[in-house]
Amino acid sequence: MQSTTNPAQSSSWDRLVAILPAACAIHCILTPFVAVAVPVVAFGPAGEWVAFTISAVLAVWAVRTTARVHGLAVVWLPVAMGLVLWATSLLGLASIRGEPEWAAGLGGLILAAGVVWSSRLRHRRVCSSGRCMV
Repeated sequence: MQSTTNPAQSSSWDRLVAILPAACAIHCILTPFVAVAVPVVAFGPAGEWVAFTISAVLAVWAVRTTARVHGLAVVWLPVAMGLVLWATSLLGLASIRGEPEWAAGLGGLILAAGVVWSSRLRHRRVCSSGRCMV
């Protein structure tokens, strides 16, 4: 029995599949810059905590998802280090050269580096198994 597909659904799906990698690439390029810039731009304490919370949730989700594929727990180390440095900066417990914004920016950069590292490990694992889509 031959199945038929709705051309409109297929076309929409094809567009979505084509757009997602581009959106992911843009996100991955911009995220480290945004993570560093948010604490330095001075949105105020509430804005910084919102940015920290959103970044923490997204980072934990991303690393949890990618670590399931590559299986290396060591990727959690930079994520944890970045979150701790950023949080202690927001709490006023950490500063670099007397400026807590530098510690927050460095924490955001370390956090982003951990997420990118985990994503690269996942990509390498998937591509080495012959299932690479890129």
